[in-house]
Amino acid sequence: MSEKDEELTNLKKKNTIIENRNIEVEQINTDDRIDHINRLLEAEKLNSRILNEQLVKAVNEKHKLMTELKTYNDGLTRIQGFIHRSLTSRLSLLRHIATTIKLGYYEDLLARINALGQVKEHLPKLWGTIEIATSLSAYIPVAAMFVRLRAYHGDDFIFKVWPCLLISAIKIMLGF
Repeated sequence: MSEKDEELTNLKKKNTIIENRNIEVEQINTDDRIDHINRLLEAEKLNSRILNEQLVKAVNEKHKLMTELKTYNDGLTRIQGFIHRSLTSRLSLLRHIATTIKLGYYEDLLARINALGQVKEHLPKLWGTIEIATSLSAYIPVAAMFVRLRAYHGDDFIFKVWPCLLISAIKIMLGF
């Protein structure tokens, strides 16, 4: 039996060696896993730091854009105020002109329009119409209507429609 005892002892030693190797391999695997998890944690920390830096940059950019937007809105408000004051003064001037103007101005204007109707060439007629329309620059909507109606109706427009249209348009613009 001594052979068998020796063999059994050898097997026990080999088994112990194998168990020790398994323990060492498990320890190495555990250490590798821990190292791998630590590397993953470091990578996540780095990603988190990068994302925080990007967030700070985005917040700073947002604040910068909001400041620019506030400045832009202030500029728009200022421009709208200028336009409002300009239109208000223009309307008060138009009301003042409408109350103080004499019929002679309209008669002179109608005489110019009538003289324009005597021109036979198309281009000078159009040019004269534009000149008369620009002389009505205080009444831009009226001038635009005049050009369109004159082009549509021709010379008959001057005698039929223009005096009534001019007076009505001025009253509408001035709010009478």
